[in-house]
Amino acid sequence: MRISRRNFMKGIGLGLSGLGLGASKPVLSSPSFPSPSQKSEKLLVKDPAHPKPAPLNYDRLPLAWYKNTVKRL
Repeated sequence: MRISRRNFMKGIGLGLSGLGLGASKPVLSSPSFPSPSQKSEKLLVKDPAHPKPAPLNYDRLPLAWYKNTVKRL
């Protein structure tokens, strides 16, 4: 028996929504999953050993290269 893609996706959606109905509290609110703000706060540490950020024009070619390319086009 072949199942269509539409019926497959519908079954997946119904199955996932059914899992959420059986839970006593939302899964993402459990303490094992830190909120996004808690994750990002850990990144904000003052450490002099961290490398300094690259200059703003680090990943760019010289302006003359862009101008010459536009002229060629």
